[in-house]
Amino acid sequence: MKKSGDEKGNSVANGAAACCLCCLKCWEHLIRYMNKSVYLVTIINSESFCHAATTVVAIMIEEVAALAILEGITKVFQFGGVICITGCGCGMTWLVLRNAEAFTNPSSPQFVPQPEFVTAAAGLVCAGVAAMFMNVFD
Repeated sequence: MKKSGDEKGNSVANGAAACCLCCLKCWEHLIRYMNKSVYLVTIINSESFCHAATTVVAIMIEEVAALAILEGITKVFQFGGVICITGCGCGMTWLVLRNAEAFTNPSSPQFVPQPEFVTAAAGLVCAGVAAMFMNVFD
């Protein structure tokens, strides 16, 4: 509809197409957000998908504040977990590179002259792995 409205210069068709696309996008966002909750209700209560969707919509309407708090706490927990795991990984890397004889002795083949770069690389790896694991809590 949008394509034919653009070709013919029909502003009414363009407006109707824009409204339809807006509604479709809103519906897609709602379904995408609700989908994981529906699957959880389906698994926990052994309900069909459609009945579970009705249950989830009722819960979302009744418990808006609780869901907002839960969502916020989940994000804080995820962020805190990524920061803690990354910090621990960087700290352990730094301690090992500064205190292990193999890494501090210049005559050793494993000598690391600049442990900051290795620690930064370990931090990136730790942050990536931590983000993947903390995503489970979403």
